[in-house]
Amino acid sequence: MKTFFDREKTKGAVLPFLAGAVLLLGSFGLIYFMRLKKDIVDQDKNEAARDLVDPDRLPVLSKEEIKSVVQGVLIKDGRFGSEPDFELTGWRRLSWPDGSLGCPKPGMAYTQQVVPGYRAEALINGERIEIHIDALRKTGLICKTLPKNP
Repeated sequence: MKTFFDREKTKGAVLPFLAGAVLLLGSFGLIYFMRLKKDIVDQDKNEAARDLVDPDRLPVLSKEEIKSVVQGVLIKDGRFGSEPDFELTGWRRLSWPDGSLGCPKPGMAYTQQVVPGYRAEALINGERIEIHIDALRKTGLICKTLPKNP
């Protein structure tokens, strides 16, 4: 009796056929998963960017927190001793365009995302110093020394 599906002729081809089908379906599943994951990551990036750019969502530091960051920056700098006596004369909340906090140094690489922060001004030993602050990490750096008379 002859059947449409001859077992003798197709015996060796079934396993490779099934393996090929599994690989093909697995590839489509992997491609779908990777695309889905990319969409989720892109959505997370868009939400993170919105959180950083939206002024109402920027972290707000109190005067005491800003003063604490400025003190840490002055101590780390080393020129002003272990307990610098300074006056915080002003600060303004803003967004830095990248991780350099507005003070890029030649040859350095910085994160290319908006960083919420502050520009603070302090008076120490008769010097006016501008300090740029990263509000998320609560760190900063001395950007420049300003003229004595505002």
